[in-house]
Amino acid sequence: MHDFKLKAGSPVVKEITKRTFEQDTGRRAPWYQVNERSSGPEKGRRSQYAVCPLCDNPIQIIGLYHRPKNTDHPYGRHSGKPIPGFDHFDVEELRECPYIRKRKPTKSSRREKLSGIPLTILGIIHTRFPEIIRTIELDTGIQFSVKLAEKFLTAYMEERGYLYTGATPRNTPWMVAYFSDSQSLFGQSLFGNQAFSDAIREHVPDARFDNDGRLAKGGRYYEINCCFIDHGQIIVNRELKETMEFQGRQAAAPFHRQVIQITPQRFETMTTTGFPPWKTQQLQEAAHRILSKHLGPAMNQLEALPSNR
Repeated sequence: MHDFKLKAGSPVVKEITKRTFEQDTGRRAPWYQVNERSSGPEKGRRSQYAVCPLCDNPIQIIGLYHRPKNTDHPYGRHSGKPIPGFDHFDVEELRECPYIRKRKPTKSSRREKLSGIPLTILGIIHTRFPEIIRTIELDTGIQFSVKLAEKFLTAYMEERGYLYTGATPRNTPWMVAYFSDSQSLFGQSLFGNQAFSDAIREHVPDARFDNDGRLAKGGRYYEINCCFIDHGQIIVNRELKETMEFQGRQAAAPFHRQVIQITPQRFETMTTTGFPPWKTQQLQEAAHRILSKHLGPAMNQLEALPSNR
């Protein structure tokens, strides 16, 4: 992996470079420590450690000062065991980490317990739901109403998407969409996705756009839904590549397909959504209400987490 975190539960992810790692750690323990636990050639050497941005388990930084052959960039590698000074080590999360897991996750696969990564994911939804919706909007070119955003999150919670083994804190916006099921786009505005607009005009001739770009009543009844399918995770040159497919559908037949490249950095660095204040407030209130309804007493654990903003 080419990114790291300083501690489990932190929302801050950085690229692994010598300058960034030294500045963020100050070359202090526990990120710098002598490797006394290894039985191999690394025993007794000074090593660097951090946290995996996907599973929160300890990683060793390889090649920060002594570059191995066949690599031109330092990278992180799971330690596979607890490391002194890092208080989090979860075998289940390690097993399901995309950097470790060899198989593609199935949509039905779930973690066993609500703790650790699932709680972190729910914390992100609780505090950053407006940014989550804006991220999906930018990828699809659809401006979602608050009502439709609520349907997305309700379906996600009913499906327990936060326990999906392919879910990580970094892909949270896309997983909310992935588990949203098919949703009607009637009354939603389209922007910046000309290919989708053209496909609607070609395949749904009864559809009509009003002056604000919203799908409005036409001469006859028509149906346009959207759904998200086929989440994929692969490792290419020690870097995670994630995709999913966005579809525009009429009844059971897709008439538009678009592969979405999941780019966590865009969500993680988003500081403003451009939403009017009323929409931001309504989305935040909706997230709190929907999570409270589905989590019950577990909501207390969520509210005790540090803010992800």
